[in-house]
Amino acid sequence: MKQILVLFAGLILFASCDKFIATDISKLTPSVILPASNDTVQINPVHFKWDEIDGATDYHLEVVSLGFSSISSFDLDTLIQGGDFYFALDSNEYEMRLTATNGAYDSQTTLPIKFWVGVQPDEGGTSVELITPASNVYVNETFNGFFDWTTIANVDSYEISIRKGAVFSSGVLVDSEIGNTTGNFTSNEVFEEGEYTWGVLAQFSNGTATSYSTSTFYVDTVTPNVPAQSTPANLSNNTAGLIPFSWSNGQDSGVIMSPINSEIEVSTDITFPAALTDVYQVQGELADINLTSGTYFWRIRNVDEAGNQSVYSTTIQFQVQ
Repeated sequence: MKQILVLFAGLILFASCDKFIATDISKLTPSVILPASNDTVQINPVHFKWDEIDGATDYHLEVVSLGFSSISSFDLDTLIQGGDFYFALDSNEYEMRLTATNGAYDSQTTLPIKFWVGVQPDEGGTSVELITPASNVYVNETFNGFFDWTTIANVDSYEISIRKGAVFSSGVLVDSEIGNTTGNFTSNEVFEEGEYTWGVLAQFSNGTATSYSTSTFYVDTVTPNVPAQSTPANLSNNTAGLIPFSWSNGQDSGVIMSPINSEIEVSTDITFPAALTDVYQVQGELADINLTSGTYFWRIRNVDEAGNQSVYSTTIQFQVQ
């Protein structure tokens, strides 16, 4: 009787697990119907259509201009359910490719299909303006993952994609959202040091869409070196007028080396109170500062464009006569 119960329980477990077994589609290739190879499309938005593969849940559609071997812009990179999709493209030369997926397996990717679009979309010229992070800005590890862009009239939703790498089309996907209606997005991902590109496209209520607007930003998490002071030397005597200040910043490290500003503080008080201290922002390792007779103290630190800052150097006392 126990053997019968164990066998019955095993059959139930197998039947239950079978619901979660994905179909292996790795040897299959999607069959694209529209657009045809070397076709010139005269209807915009462009109709993309393919035969669905049994066992596939989504289709990864990529469209570039002019072609995958010479990409001038990456116009579409999205996951689609079903075998139809409409997307507005500017009049130009394009290539597309398609991959089916079910979460466990990816199919073979189609060979690139070249086509031309011969008519501008209804919303021609409209594009999303990216705001935050600003283009080519440097941020540090305190970056809060907030992205926003200008909203456009008659938009049904936005699609945002954030990728690590210098090129949007080939970057490693970090985070994304489809169906955004707020005009902003906060990512909970941890942004490690590196170069990132992000893009947003708008889907209109009439079925058309823009191409991706893209932008680049840099994450720099490495603290700059503490400058090594050279002149004026400690307890040195100097002639009143332009006093040469020099130091060495050493070799910056890290993947992203954001530009460094050296922040020199010169004071007549060793505690560097604000009222008695002059602060000079300098790029490089040399500055001439005009000083009258007296006893002075100076120190220096490095601050990079990402907001990382070193500690102050030692304090040096010198005399001006």
